[in-house]
Amino acid sequence: MPVSSLSERIGTALINGNWVVRQLEPVAEKMMVMHGHRHIDWIGHAGPLKIISAPSPVMEARDKDETYFYIHEVAVRSEGALDLIQHDRILVPGTDVLM
Repeated sequence: MPVSSLSERIGTALINGNWVVRQLEPVAEKMMVMHGHRHIDWIGHAGPLKIISAPSPVMEARDKDETYFYIHEVAVRSEGALDLIQHDRILVPGTDVLM
């Protein structure tokens, strides 16, 4: 879901969210934020700050369930800004383990 400000994505989830937002904004082009505790994927930006969800589907998965993780490719421009080039979703097949 697109957001118009960083506080909509990060600041509202943290007790000290407004302080965190103010600290990140001056260096937003030179960093990416990875956040967890969401069980859905979300990769986007708030202004120049790239935000990448780090979902934890494996935490809820049973051995028989298929799950996944991501490998992100990042590039650094000459002025130091970061770009997310691509991300690959790696599927981990479930198993039928008998206990």
